[in-house]
Amino acid sequence: ESERWKHRTRWETALYKAANRSLDLTIDYLGRKKFNVKLNLFQEAMERARTVCLPETVFPCNKFDNGVFHPEGTGSCWVGDSGCNMECLDRVAKELNIDR
Repeated sequence: ESERWKHRTRWETALYKAANRSLDLTIDYLGRKKFNVKLNLFQEAMERARTVCLPETVFPCNKFDNGVFHPEGTGSCWVGDSGCNMECLDRVAKELNIDR
């Protein structure tokens, strides 16, 4: 890293360091063990969503359909490419008992 780059990114670096410090303090306050249990559950849910839900999700335009366009309301997304395949995500949450 050059001095010029460090100078140009000093505010981003300061924000990054402050956010990391705040997260560390919050995790310490909650308890690292408790946090890690929840983090592992989150990571498991994300992996299950990727492996189970992603292949069956119909985006407006996606690689699984060879780029075929699905007009608004014909895919599995609420609006555009947002809120896609919520039914599957709800199933995953229920299976992992995190649907509260």
